[in-house]
Amino acid sequence: MQITYSHIKKIKRVAKELKHTHPSLKLGQRQDIAAVQELGVRNYYEASRLYDRWLMEHVHTPPGGTGVSKCSFCEFSFSADLKQDRDLHREIHERYHEVSEALGYVPAGLMDRERMKRNAFYRRPGNKARRAATGTAWLVRPIALKRDLRRILAQTSDLRRLRVYDPGHALRQL
Repeated sequence: MQITYSHIKKIKRVAKELKHTHPSLKLGQRQDIAAVQELGVRNYYEASRLYDRWLMEHVHTPPGGTGVSKCSFCEFSFSADLKQDRDLHREIHERYHEVSEALGYVPAGLMDRERMKRNAFYRRPGNKARRAATGTAWLVRPIALKRDLRRILAQTSDLRRLRVYDPGHALRQL
């Protein structure tokens, strides 16, 4: 059984809800009950180990066990030998998984985003003249990223926060 981050979050949420029905139990005991109810595993520890196994299925470690490991899901590079790096990877992987569930697709990795920026830059009208005048290429952020950001913020119905992410906003105010 593959247990993802959303399963772990659900167990934790159910364990908090069980506080009303089982006020005398500690959090760990309620998590055990929730793991049995939700996933059918023996306890929360087993669910956590299955989640760790699922997490490490995405990691490609070079032969010999030393060197830089890379996660194929979140594209994070880290040293699998160091606990700090594994914890950092877990945190980033969990965020990436949450975003992919919220958007309904897996966001593009760094190399894909840079390729999208480059393609968007060359497709914009007037870029040849601008490059000739300045001698440098201007960074154009990916159109898809901006569209996704607007869609997410529209769902939260708080469009005022869009100004925080829009660097051109200050220039338009002048």
